[in-house]
Amino acid sequence: MFTRIIMLMFVAMLALPVATLTQPGDSSNAPWSNGAVAAKGKKHKKTSKPKSRTVRGPVTQTFTGTGPIAIPKEGSSSDKGPADPYPSTIEVSGFTNGVITDVDLLLFDVTHVQPEDIDILLAKDDGRRALVMSDVGRNNAITNVDLTLDDEAAAPMPAGIFDPPLDSQSYQPTNFTQAVDVDDFAAPAPAPNGSVALSTFDGTNPNGTWQLFVMDDESSLVGDIRTWALRITAEVDVHVPNHAKHKKHKKGRK
Repeated sequence: MFTRIIMLMFVAMLALPVATLTQPGDSSNAPWSNGAVAAKGKKHKKTSKPKSRTVRGPVTQTFTGTGPIAIPKEGSSSDKGPADPYPSTIEVSGFTNGVITDVDLLLFDVTHVQPEDIDILLAKDDGRRALVMSDVGRNNAITNVDLTLDDEAAAPMPAGIFDPPLDSQSYQPTNFTQAVDVDDFAAPAPAPNGSVALSTFDGTNPNGTWQLFVMDDESSLVGDIRTWALRITAEVDVHVPNHAKHKKHKKGRK
């Protein structure tokens, strides 16, 4: 009888819930438990890199005038004086935070019976100007000559009695004014200040209004320029893409 009672007590103990066997304050290590979730913590969002970055770099652009320049204006008394239009203008834009490092002046199809009568002043709306061409070419008539005025050219424009006529090539800006000559430019042109080289404009903002003032300082002889252009090189802000880093693949074991 006693043995039977002991066995019934043993069976009753086995039937008790498992939870009752756990000590108060103990926590389960099951992966779905609250403790396991807290251990994982919050996920941090990845910060996306910008798609591009800004660098400084050189850019060269050419800007061309809109029409011909008559030298001088048709109907001018004694066939001398300002050209038409006066000035001829070019609007330059698109250089982001630009700083000029080089400027070239291009004159297309220059025609004149006596080129030394032509005086040309290039001016910028910031007040800078350069007398890039004056009293050159003597009385050697030219027809449809393309002139490139470039500080880095090999030689100045011909101006001596025995020099060859102007030709389609690059020349340094040249002012061959003699003591008896005065290069007067009619209003609204600014007065020449002694600057001749195109480097006068270096280090400044290329954007804005550029003006070409052309004068004929002698009478009876006329000419024209089909059009003109500016070739400007400037350091600017350039947006370049950020290239994604390629993942390196691990080499398999041989």
